[in-house]
Amino acid sequence: MDTNKDKEEEEILETYPLLERTLERSFDLASQILIMATQINSKDSLLALEATRCTI
Repeated sequence: MDTNKDKEEEEILETYPLLERTLERSFDLASQILIMATQINSKDSLLALEATRCTI
């Protein structure tokens, strides 16, 4: 049973860096989208950008 647990932990450790990079990329893309929206509608988008930065 310990081998199953060890295998699961190993899989998690192998997967974690990929998940972390994916999450970072998602935040980067969200920021870019909000910046583009800012150029279209500056007042509302700036508020949304600030709210997102506070959330992150």
